[in-house]
Amino acid sequence: MRGEVARGGAKGATRRIREVKFPELEAALTLWVEGREALLQPITGPLIVAKAERLRDVLNLPIDGIKFSHGWIDEFKRRHALHHYQNHGEAGSVNLTSVKEERMRMRHELQGWDLNDVFNADETSFFWKSIQNNGLSTRGLPGRKLDKTRMSVLVMMNATGTEKIRLLFIATAKKLRCFGKKEGRELGLWYFYNKKAWMTGEVFANAMEELNARMKETNRKILLLLDNFSGHKWRNEMITNIKVIFFSPNLTPFVQPADAGIIRCLKAIFRKLILRRSLDREDAGEDDIFAINQLEAMRFLEEAWNCVKQSTIVNCWQHTGILPLNDEEPSGSRAYTAEPDVEFEVQEATNALERLNFAVSNREGSRHLLTKPRLVDDIEELLVEPKAPEWAEEDISEIELLEMVCRTIISFNAY
Repeated sequence: MRGEVARGGAKGATRRIREVKFPELEAALTLWVEGREALLQPITGPLIVAKAERLRDVLNLPIDGIKFSHGWIDEFKRRHALHHYQNHGEAGSVNLTSVKEERMRMRHELQGWDLNDVFNADETSFFWKSIQNNGLSTRGLPGRKLDKTRMSVLVMMNATGTEKIRLLFIATAKKLRCFGKKEGRELGLWYFYNKKAWMTGEVFANAMEELNARMKETNRKILLLLDNFSGHKWRNEMITNIKVIFFSPNLTPFVQPADAGIIRCLKAIFRKLILRRSLDREDAGEDDIFAINQLEAMRFLEEAWNCVKQSTIVNCWQHTGILPLNDEEPSGSRAYTAEPDVEFEVQEATNALERLNFAVSNREGSRHLLTKPRLVDDIEELLVEPKAPEWAEEDISEIELLEMVCRTIISFNAY
């Protein structure tokens, strides 16, 4: 029901819509909101009210002509499809110019390499005892205390998705209780241990030597892309068949394939397997249907890694935009059909266009005095170079400039 009203459907059309009393204030405030959003700056209801009060004074509107109440801010947010979102990650702190330069640098470094021999590796924390704490119910349910028992896992795969190196596990003991009297290697695991279950320089050096020996057996040389984590160390004289290139600091959310969705997909499949296992234990009459030991968790994660599709890995590599363009790739590599950077930017623009059209279609009836804009369905229309703006020759005041901007927005919406 709420979704139907939000989309302006049959139910939403019957709702009484108030007209905007001061369209010039609405236009100026909308411009300000869009500007802050483009700069990734926070926007809140009280902040919108504070800005609206300042714009009211600049536009010389009567103080008693509009009251910025809770109802007003709720209507403003609804008119412009403003919703509360939690910002995740640190990508918003990165200079996008640096990202573009890093992509160009990585494309240059990858030239001449067969993409089958280009690998990326990254560590992730694996909370193998954690239980999903959300889901469907008819009422609010009490949650469980989260078990933060952790081990570290190294994920490694090549750019074509044809080779997924087995997972490297780092736990806290040489012989875990669930191992019986055996060690991890005897159970077929690529297993290391230290007191804190972290990736250390010693662990990484030993792993690199084992990987190098494997490549040396087949007379194969590979390129390994890594972030600049301090634990990524090795003994140079022992590594002959692996060339390592580090990503620039703080840019891995944009350019590292493992962070582009591969690790997330791995963990999602693991959770799916654990939920299915809980059904089996429920049917068997077990009291704790989510009980699991560390060895079982490792086996399920390995199964999940085997289930990660080649297409998923390829898409994540392409999404980063670090692969050489088609005309720069060597003939031995598997060619891709689109330039990753352009494909990504066009897709982002298309998604933004769909969100814009959805917001515009919500402006039904007499929601405000501004004329409903024309929907744009073809992205090519947005790529046409606009006419050069006509600037006033004489100096104008800030108020006159703001009024010009408001008239421009209103005329654009009428178009």
